[in-house]
Amino acid sequence: MIKISSVILSCRTKLGDTDIKKQRYSDMEIIDAINDTVSVMSEDLLCFSKTWVIDCKECVARYELPHDFLKPIHLHLNNKLITNIKSIESEKKGSGASFDLQTVHFFGTNIKDNDRIEIYYNYIETISNKEESIHLPLNAKEIIVSYALHLLYQNPIRKDGTGRSTHYYNLYEKKIIALRNRVKMNSQSVNITTKFKKV
Repeated sequence: MIKISSVILSCRTKLGDTDIKKQRYSDMEIIDAINDTVSVMSEDLLCFSKTWVIDCKECVARYELPHDFLKPIHLHLNNKLITNIKSIESEKKGSGASFDLQTVHFFGTNIKDNDRIEIYYNYIETISNKEESIHLPLNAKEIIVSYALHLLYQNPIRKDGTGRSTHYYNLYEKKIIALRNRVKMNSQSVNITTKFKKV
């Protein structure tokens, strides 16, 4: 778990912005850069997930997605896994669900008031204040700091800003590869089939 106050302090130290009387960046400006960073990481790594329980309504098959929704992981209707997940444009045979950018649509089933639909999904994490923490491994702190500095050196425009912004972006790219590999390694694996028989 990474404390946002610690990320802000690291950013300020590397920016040379530690003098309380002459700060160039407010905490909210740095938090804004951290949010942009975490948004990019959320989409790149799909590292944040949670469950959304839909308040079902009789005969209503389409529901608005949460504002932070990225990608469905799995869906359950009355504790039964929905395996038929399609895109909106595809031909819908049988029963299942389809997603667009704003809604989920359930097809081939009649939704009732007392039904329970749970969607486990990847989402975009957001930070609102420096007292919060973000649930990532500690080695991700330097990645967050690097990308936030890349953004902060662009605003306001400074003489040395472009070079430093590029430097921190390159540092981010280098470090995110290792974290991306770790996330892939730790994610649930698909059943692996082989032509060889078990001995």
